[in-house]
Amino acid sequence: MSAPEAKIEAQAPAAVEGQVEQVDDLLASPFEVVLLVPSQDFLNLPRSTEPNAEGFLELPLPSQLSDAVHDLKAIITESPEGFWLGSFGLKPIVSDEIKSDEQPKEGEEVETKWGPWVDMIPPPVDPLAGPVDPKMWRLTNEGVLGDYADLSAVFGGSFEGKRRGLKVVPTSYSALAMNQHLIRVRDTLFANLSTLPSTGTYDPTSLSIGGGTTIYASVRGEPSEEALAAQALKEEEEAQAASKGKKNASNKGKKAAEPTPAPAAAPAPAENPFANFKVEDLNPSALLDFFKPATSASISSPCLKALGVSPWSPPPHVRRLRGDIVYLTITTLEGESYTITGSSSGFWISKTTANHFDPSPRAVLPNKMRSGAFQGFFELACALSPLFAKGLSNLIQSQHSGQTGADIFANLPISHATPAAPWLVAAPQHAADPFRTQLAYLLTGSTNIETLPPARDWNDEYAQYKELPQTSLQERLLRERLQSRTRADFANAAVRGAMSIARGDLPPLNPNEAQEAHTWVHNNMLFTRAEDAIGAYSHVGGNEASKYAASKDLAGVNLLEKIDVEGLHTMATVLVDYAGERWVAQSLIPGLFKTKDPEDEPTEIEVFPADDEEAKKAAKAATEADKPFPSEETGNKDDYPPTGPFRIVYGSSNPEVPDESVRASKYFHQLAKKVADTMRFAEHKVVDAQGKETQLYMSTDMHGIAAPDGRSYFIDCSRLHCVDVEFLEKDINGAIISDSTEAQANGVHTPAAYPHRLVLLRPELLEAYHDSKLKVWLEERVAESRGRVEKEHAAKEGAEEPAAGSVESELKEAATDSAVAIADESKAQENIPTSVINAEDFVLRFNPDAFVERKAAKEGEEPVTIFDAEEESSKNVRLASEYLRETVLTSFINDIATSGNFFTDGFFLSKVMHRKGINMRYLGLLAEKVDSEGPKIEIGPNQLKEDVEASLKTLKEIIQLEMVIRASKHILNSLLRSADIYDHPYVISHFFNCLLGTSFQANPVAEVAELAPGVKADRKWTSLTPPSLRQEITSQVESRFRYALPQSIFTTALVHRKLLREISMRVGIQLVARDYKFVGNAAEAAAAPVAVATEEEKKEPNRKKKGKAAKEAPKPVVGPATTFRPEDVLNIMPIIKSSVHKSAMADESFTLGQRALNEGQIELGTEQVQDGLQFCEQVFGGVHPEASTKYHNLGIVYHQLSQNLLRKIQLHEVAENALKDPETAADAKEKLQALLVEDVDALKSQVDSYLHSAVRMVRQSVVIAERTFGLDAPDTIQQYADLGLLEQSIGNNAVGLRFTKHAMLLWTNVYGPNHPSIHSLLTNAATMVQTEQGLLAAVPLFQELGAISEKIWGRDSLNYAQVQQALGQAYAATANFTESLPYMKETLRIYETLLPADAKETAEATTFVQVVSEQIAREGAERQARQDLLKQKKMPKITGAGKENMRAKLASSVGASPIASGSGTKAGVAIPATEAPVIKEHGQKANLSVDELVNFIQGKPSSSSSSKAGSKSSSASRKRKVSPPATA
Repeated sequence: MSAPEAKIEAQAPAAVEGQVEQVDDLLASPFEVVLLVPSQDFLNLPRSTEPNAEGFLELPLPSQLSDAVHDLKAIITESPEGFWLGSFGLKPIVSDEIKSDEQPKEGEEVETKWGPWVDMIPPPVDPLAGPVDPKMWRLTNEGVLGDYADLSAVFGGSFEGKRRGLKVVPTSYSALAMNQHLIRVRDTLFANLSTLPSTGTYDPTSLSIGGGTTIYASVRGEPSEEALAAQALKEEEEAQAASKGKKNASNKGKKAAEPTPAPAAAPAPAENPFANFKVEDLNPSALLDFFKPATSASISSPCLKALGVSPWSPPPHVRRLRGDIVYLTITTLEGESYTITGSSSGFWISKTTANHFDPSPRAVLPNKMRSGAFQGFFELACALSPLFAKGLSNLIQSQHSGQTGADIFANLPISHATPAAPWLVAAPQHAADPFRTQLAYLLTGSTNIETLPPARDWNDEYAQYKELPQTSLQERLLRERLQSRTRADFANAAVRGAMSIARGDLPPLNPNEAQEAHTWVHNNMLFTRAEDAIGAYSHVGGNEASKYAASKDLAGVNLLEKIDVEGLHTMATVLVDYAGERWVAQSLIPGLFKTKDPEDEPTEIEVFPADDEEAKKAAKAATEADKPFPSEETGNKDDYPPTGPFRIVYGSSNPEVPDESVRASKYFHQLAKKVADTMRFAEHKVVDAQGKETQLYMSTDMHGIAAPDGRSYFIDCSRLHCVDVEFLEKDINGAIISDSTEAQANGVHTPAAYPHRLVLLRPELLEAYHDSKLKVWLEERVAESRGRVEKEHAAKEGAEEPAAGSVESELKEAATDSAVAIADESKAQENIPTSVINAEDFVLRFNPDAFVERKAAKEGEEPVTIFDAEEESSKNVRLASEYLRETVLTSFINDIATSGNFFTDGFFLSKVMHRKGINMRYLGLLAEKVDSEGPKIEIGPNQLKEDVEASLKTLKEIIQLEMVIRASKHILNSLLRSADIYDHPYVISHFFNCLLGTSFQANPVAEVAELAPGVKADRKWTSLTPPSLRQEITSQVESRFRYALPQSIFTTALVHRKLLREISMRVGIQLVARDYKFVGNAAEAAAAPVAVATEEEKKEPNRKKKGKAAKEAPKPVVGPATTFRPEDVLNIMPIIKSSVHKSAMADESFTLGQRALNEGQIELGTEQVQDGLQFCEQVFGGVHPEASTKYHNLGIVYHQLSQNLLRKIQLHEVAENALKDPETAADAKEKLQALLVEDVDALKSQVDSYLHSAVRMVRQSVVIAERTFGLDAPDTIQQYADLGLLEQSIGNNAVGLRFTKHAMLLWTNVYGPNHPSIHSLLTNAATMVQTEQGLLAAVPLFQELGAISEKIWGRDSLNYAQVQQALGQAYAATANFTESLPYMKETLRIYETLLPADAKETAEATTFVQVVSEQIAREGAERQARQDLLKQKKMPKITGAGKENMRAKLASSVGASPIASGSGTKAGVAIPATEAPVIKEHGQKANLSVDELVNFIQGKPSSSSSSKAGSKSSSASRKRKVSPPATA
């Protein structure tokens, strides 16, 4: 027992409970442990430290007492010092401090000296002393700690003056240790390959191609580690070949004899990524460069040719008794093949060949290898193959050298989330890998299905982890970590199971029933199609309603998991959309498939205890009344029989006939109440078919289950949402919304009804409606309280009023004037209500059964009405539905228009609408309200009308395109469902050609795959044409959104790249990364054949065919003259929808840390933020969307802190300069003294530290965002834009510009080139270039900015005027007044048109134009005077060097004049000495020097005349500033 635990055990129980948190803190406190790792000598690798006398490397490692031994072993094997180790254990050791008698000199630190390491001896165990304390540490038979032993038992005591260590001790291999070692060998040898799917890490068994890809390093412009390793290996191979004389004669000579390595590439100069930039450069095809495979990358390991498990494995019984575990085959780079025996004692080269089995060691060994077993595979392979040793050395150095935080997160595995897969990928190269099919054997040791390990009991795991205690921090952390990992594992297993079922790999349990009713049980999971198999939804839409109910069931499960009611469980649920079908995967509740047999039912119900006669009577009465037993009178959960049958105790007792009878167990009713309080559901009565009333909190369609495992479950959670009664009554068969005469002219027709009648409100909407009513209620209570207080005060004053003419009255009048202030103050305080208003007194509840359409028990009968429409809770459901239509939609439009936010894609639109509680079926009504409510929006003082109009225009475009995308998704899914799997590439390519390729080929013809003779296939999809597809999309939009699309959307408003991206991502399509031509001439494309390269040609594109093979080379395969071809479709991946787990610990700690940092509590805030990040990493792993969001938010907080300190420094400098001014007033000096900072240099250092921390955080967040959100997700784009600004703030201007340009390319890919966000990003880029290279370098970007402004807002807009003004100022600042004048005149024209006549901007622009015009006239007069002077003197033409002398003479006689070419010369005009001074009147600027004129233009003399580009001059004309990083 450790010392802290022993100390607590000796105390009183109350003290133990009070110090639980202290123990947790002690176990989590860090301490240093020294790892002693043996030093290897078979590889030439740099060492972090020199080995000690025993040959061990002493590696200090910060650790915690709560760490387990297997965690430390994993750290050792992942390090460059211990990657080569085989099976080993850790032995605890200790070293004493050697105290020195020497006194240290002043200012010097004495190095601590330690004695030799000594083995720690475990405490003795007395077998007669009773049970052994499980916390007492002990060693295994091999003298090492067990893998799951924690350090608290070993190092938890007092170790003052001692150094704690763990020594690596080789151990014998077990089958598990051998398999883990071989898997680690494979991961190490193939870890050098790029994460891009085109270069060899492509795994055909993965869910997608290139999942979890990041291109951050490529965007930044740095060579990848993989490319550097491959280049180094190539250089070594070339040097070795040259030294052996293997080069041909043309390469022989001095260089061949003495090969010199290529010099290290010098760092490229910082180039401007926006050099020669044009708006047309914003082409999404520029992103294709990031998907091209590196030419130096290889699809095989740089260390060996092949490695796999030998066909002789597993060992026979006789060899297994002698310790053999596995047999391997290896082919080295030298071309030699060997069979290696893996035994409990290590590895050796055996005598086994392809035809002869003899696993004993060879007598004659190659390369003078030593005899005997090698402890690890790497050691043996390096001794066997010199090329293996060289390749491995380069590989290890490249993996562990100079890794930044971003590089680390780029290589970490994604364990708790689904990796984001790009929709555009390079065509993968398939490579042979024996380990791929043998990995299952190494992981499980099984060679057939009978020996496979049993499947995990997912339901029991979920329930056990939910029941874990939460009394301490460590317990909460463990609970959240296990829940998160189990959810991730369940989702992964569910997806693979659903894909196997969809491909027909698994038979159903009921193959003789209808296809939609098929059920599968695989891996302890229940799989079904989201279809109406039993007709439960036949009255509300059938299969469409069933599919919608499945998604709402998942949402209900997610809500219950968030509420986290103790004792209430759910079925783990995952939805998988794959190839057009929706699959539902759920965990199995015990007893779910157990059917009741009337003959097997006991005559008497079993009761507990068995001799309880009263319980028997109650059970019999419950049976006769068709009530569950225990019934509602039974309030104790323990009364549930722990082994009783699966039964429904809450809700409708028969799901197939839901209104037959309703049950409500008292215990389950209490569980439901806890859920209802959170969901704001009311306790309401329901009436069954017999007229019996029952009180419920939940809907009758939700079922409470008492399972045989003794747990309580809620299933069928789709009814955890209220009915949208207004949409049900008005829009199911309602009129079609049309906002254009074009749509109205499409013809009169009867639109189809909404696909189903199962329309539900979102929980966010109910919460928003509750909050709105709560606000009104609070205002009423405050008004009532104030009125009551005022009434009491008035009554008090009336009672104390003195009689007229009395002495008291005269005295009161005399004192009135002197007490006015006091009276006003007292009155103000008396008006404050003194009563307490409790918001919890406000009650507003909803009835989840209100307006639910019931199914009739028999055909022809009227359905039963189970709710009371007059109940307040039922009325609230209708009011909430009205609130959505009348208030929320209008408020949503107003918020978007006035906030300046611009939507980019449908995913972001859906996310924001769902947060507001708006269902996507309201897109049509939302589009109509944009036109009807948009003009009514009040424009704030800091807004531009054109910005609001642009926001509304963008919003409507996104809404219309979103309707087209959703309709297209439904149509394409329907086509895929009806087609066979081998036709899917042809279906997808033909669909895209009909939708997006009509400008390239107006009449695309469907390609079909060739079938075997006699095989028939249903290929109705081949009849699809562009007109029929457009008609189907229009019909789908009318049905699903009640909106009439204008037909122009298919010709002019269709953003091809946007639709291609979003449809592909929603269906799960991965296309080959190439430049798709949406416009062009199909005839020209047909005349130019498109050759489809074979796999061999892809691998060796430059290899020339020789001889007869070249003559008989087949002709290239000619592709069709369409935009898309079947070869472009590489994969259909699953779309996964699962419950989202949130870590309350991580969120709480991180939020508190952010708040503390913003409030200036740096130390506390930093500690809390770090704890939040640590919790997030422990719960979700290092790579997770939550981690990306937190790193990004923390980076923004650090940036804000740096800006706050910069403002302090600026105020300090201003105050310092003001104090030096002798004219500063004395009273002002006291205020200025308060602004001074003691140590400005320390403050500046702190600013740099914050900025670099911000950059580091956002770099990490970008990498994680690419791998989890997606390469072109809106979150990723925003983080790239923020990172560009942050990189520029620390001086990395070129890198910042690259990130900014990449963000612009991504916006173009996601939306199109005319998005307002692109305008903001280009403004940032222009400002960066101006800061780095000057005004003239930024002028081309401002010109392109003007082109974008014209496209988005038009020429007659203030945004366009501001860009013109910026250009005019830039030219004027460089003395190019001729170029400046047209821009300023255009600016003045727009200001005079759009702004009031007395606007400040108009006045400044007028003065600017006047001054520049007068300056140009003055320059013209001076130029004419010089020409006249030259003519009078008749000076000859001077060329060459004589020009400089002539210029000097002209300058001395006439005065220099600026060159009006705008070439960047200095702006300075000298007044001739002979010219009389001119008296300038007020406001006259014509005779100022250029320097003075520039000062006037830039506003240096007066802050009121400041008109620099990007500054805000007034509320009516807001300038666009450099957008700072997005706020957290």
